[in-house]
Amino acid sequence: MAEPIQIRHLRAVKSRLSAISVANGYLTNAGENIYFGPRVHSKSNCPVINVVGGADEPQKAASGGSRSMELRQVIYVDGFVEEFDDSEESGLAGEEIKADIKQAVLDYNAQALTDATDDDNLGSLEYAGAVPIEKADNSDVEGIRVTFYVINKEGFGNPYATR
Repeated sequence: MAEPIQIRHLRAVKSRLSAISVANGYLTNAGENIYFGPRVHSKSNCPVINVVGGADEPQKAASGGSRSMELRQVIYVDGFVEEFDDSEESGLAGEEIKADIKQAVLDYNAQALTDATDDDNLGSLEYAGAVPIEKADNSDVEGIRVTFYVINKEGFGNPYATR
């Protein structure tokens, strides 16, 4: 059985993020360390990225008489960098990983999000902003949360297919 569309969204975002490397013209090598779900990291594996599924929000009310419903899935991409003693440098490293995440996910050559395995169009992408992640006590990393929306039509009662 195929994976639910929301999991396919997360895998497609991760696939785009995996291109992040200095050799590919990015500012970091964060594409080497990507995980699904929220995780705690230490500076030994930075830079690192978490891809986290968020809310699945209907854009219009749908009923059993509908064949499809328009949804907006929230996807958080959390980037973590090593904390520097100089707070100015830490802020710059956070901006670098944010820029890399935005460039990779919002690939200007492919505005629609496509399935990483079969190029199915999974929906359109929107950038929804970025905020710093509150630093945990005794943590040696700093993070930034970049938020994206994937807008798509899902079969009513069928989370496995787009419409």
